[in-house]
Amino acid sequence: MNILITGASGPLGRYFITECLQIFPQAKILALSKTTLITEDTRVEYLHHNLKQDRFLRTEAFDFVIHTASIVPNKAEEDSDFISINCVGSLRLFQEITFNKSAAILNMSSTSVYHDPDAAILTENSKKTTNDLYGISKLQFESMLAEEFRGRNINILTCRIPVLLVKNVQNNFLAGWVLNVVKNKKIKLFNPDDLFNACVNEKDILKFFLSFHRRFKSKNLICNLSSSNPISITALAHQVMESLGKQTGVHEVESTEVAQLVSHKLAVEHGFKPQSVKDSIKSFIE
Repeated sequence: MNILITGASGPLGRYFITECLQIFPQAKILALSKTTLITEDTRVEYLHHNLKQDRFLRTEAFDFVIHTASIVPNKAEEDSDFISINCVGSLRLFQEITFNKSAAILNMSSTSVYHDPDAAILTENSKKTTNDLYGISKLQFESMLAEEFRGRNINILTCRIPVLLVKNVQNNFLAGWVLNVVKNKKIKLFNPDDLFNACVNEKDILKFFLSFHRRFKSKNLICNLSSSNPISITALAHQVMESLGKQTGVHEVESTEVAQLVSHKLAVEHGFKPQSVKDSIKSFIE
């Protein structure tokens, strides 16, 4: 089995490499990243690849392609990067990859594709953003990927992720909370009484992808992922502190925007089995 993983030096890419090697011990993994990935496992080959400019010239065929690479808002040097990297460069890569028969693609997208401030729950049919350049680029690539592989015997699972819970992730508010508690600082809370489920554990993502690949053939699914059993924002903060063994306290701040739940109904219909919010937090921290 040949597996290609983009964004391989990032927290999610590294997780997928480790887990795929455990699940498929005979697999060979080609790890693409524009920053150096150090690994001593001979089953993993690192290949420098910059989505903005590099061509993919390998000739082997791949069974799984896991696409985690993208330019995010705090890393973009200019606005045009969102389209040139997340859309044009990513599509060029997929056009140059050779796929084995019945291959599968896992494409990591984002709930940044939505802007529906009046909705209490975000579903796949919620209003899409027209001003978030990152969200627009992720939404456009979802369509580009579907069109590129239309009619081919390849499964595509696109997961729209809210807050990602993976070891060493840094660019979300829950990671910021953890850092504050470690530094003995209070957690800043908006909408303390609102319910929250907009997070997902990396283990749940990979399990869903493998299950989806087994159950469906030549299917393109775009869906939201989130945790089950929502809890209040206040309870979420106390769960973080409890998991870290510190009670640093909270600081409540008024906000005019409500916290939105993220529906994972469509994903569950296709085999997704989410952990509860509490269990997702515990797994993330411990």
